[in-house]
Amino acid sequence: MPLPEDLPPLARAETMPPFFDHWDHRPALGAPPFSGADEAFTGGWMRLAEPRIADALLLTAVSDAWPPAPFARVREPMTAPTLDLTVHFRRALPAPGARDTDHVLGVFRSRLAHEGFFGEDGELWSRNGLLLAQSRQLAMAMPLPGAP
Repeated sequence: MPLPEDLPPLARAETMPPFFDHWDHRPALGAPPFSGADEAFTGGWMRLAEPRIADALLLTAVSDAWPPAPFARVREPMTAPTLDLTVHFRRALPAPGARDTDHVLGVFRSRLAHEGFFGEDGELWSRNGLLLAQSRQLAMAMPLPGAP
């Protein structure tokens, strides 16, 4: 896996919500959003633009801060409000040796989408390979406001 400092930051597209301006995302896995990929798989390194140690509050936000995995499968920009989010922490936080400048690796997959709803499973990893948390999300895929 490439390290975050070896990857370019994700450029914010016009269709991305403004909250992306508060994050440093470094894509590392899967296809880009809206590329029509064969699988709903995505991920990369992320941290807040303003450094903060990865505690439970930050990891909860991180679990919902990456473009949803199904976005890799579709070709048209859309939005996906979260309907339900569960985060399971897998170790005491902050993890040993964690620094406020560290990125967290998010790995996200979606195996089911039906009638406008999809599930997404996530894993959040430390830079040194520790599983920090797992997430499960239910979201609704919707066209962007004003789109035909």
